[in-house]
Amino acid sequence: MPPVPTGFALRPATPRDLPLVATESGDFFAPIERYVDAGELFITERDDQLAGFGLMEVSQLRQQTASIGMFTPEQFRNQGIGAATITLLIRECQRRDLRPVAGCWFYNHASRRTLENAGLHAPTRYLRVSF
Repeated sequence: MPPVPTGFALRPATPRDLPLVATESGDFFAPIERYVDAGELFITERDDQLAGFGLMEVSQLRQQTASIGMFTPEQFRNQGIGAATITLLIRECQRRDLRPVAGCWFYNHASRRTLENAGLHAPTRYLRVSF
């Protein structure tokens, strides 16, 4: 896993952050309150300023596993913030003794690159079979 770039931090979102999250991410995390109340939504800060959001959902099906993901507001994209968010979420999972898993839609190449830049990789590849 690559090191977290200098100046980045991850903190749990609080109810005071709800308007900020809604403004910056639209309905990406809807319902936001559920994730905040569960302690699953995080704020990524760069030099003590908002830079992005992270999500860590502990699996109810797979023990000791958490699904992680990120959202970077458009004005902060292509600056390494998504990869820093994922790296920080991986470290938070490790701190909690959880195995992080992440994924994205097959055609979301930017998200796939972000996950790879954070040190994640796909253990399988898709095979198209036609009959």
